[in-house]
Amino acid sequence: MEKGVGKDKPRGKARGILKSKKKKQRLLEEKKNKKRAEIKRQNSERRKEKSKQEDLKRELSKVEIIGFKNGMFIVLVGGKQEKRSINIAKDSGQESVMDRIEIKLFGNYFKAMKINGFENFRQDIEEYLED
Repeated sequence: MEKGVGKDKPRGKARGILKSKKKKQRLLEEKKNKKRAEIKRQNSERRKEKSKQEDLKRELSKVEIIGFKNGMFIVLVGGKQEKRSINIAKDSGQESVMDRIEIKLFGNYFKAMKINGFENFRQDIEEYLED
């Protein structure tokens, strides 16, 4: 008697067919598991990116523009006064110059309009840009 083959297991061609069915099922299961793992990985990356964005928004909400002098914003970041220069993004068509003004904070450029206190110095900025 052949080792590993029981009396109730099929032999010959029937055994080959059974083995191929089992192999096909196993491959399908592996494929499903790989797809599930890939989806989990993508979701975790999205969650990490979203949490980073939320952290930046939280930090940005604590920043306030308290002045504008000689083309520099005076910004209050974490209780400290800092000077930040104006950066005007490239023209993307319909946006006005005021909409394209950016400030570099936390290693990234942010639209100045989104920062607290921008509206108080809008007139000063427009006068500076006209010169």
